[in-house]
Amino acid sequence: MGLVLGLLGKRYEAEKVYRHCASLDSKGLKDPKVHETTRISALFNMGRLYADEGNYREAVKIYHEAIKRMPPYYQPQSLFNMMGEAYFKMGSFVNAENWYRAALRSKPDHIPAHLTYAKTAYEMGTSGRS
Repeated sequence: MGLVLGLLGKRYEAEKVYRHCASLDSKGLKDPKVHETTRISALFNMGRLYADEGNYREAVKIYHEAIKRMPPYYQPQSLFNMMGEAYFKMGSFVNAENWYRAALRSKPDHIPAHLTYAKTAYEMGTSGRS
């Protein structure tokens, strides 16, 4: 629902849906792992909502919240890559590089992280390393 609201340009409503999803309690659920993963995905999508409108500082804040709440079984590569992209857009290339590396440590064949890391290395003048 949050994705649809965001696509319709209803950012405030989308943010409310994501916040609500991220705060739902998993007690008594049949599959709490799926629910926990969904909660982190809601924060991921809320961060993307901010990034898509150019509010990278808020996106980074939300991504950090997702990382802090992330269960050990969550696959973090996309979240780490989006964090790197937000830092890249803010001109913080060293932070971006660190998050791209984290994405690649968690999933070495994550193509988006390879691409964004190469773009950052080029901007930093270190493209021979990527």
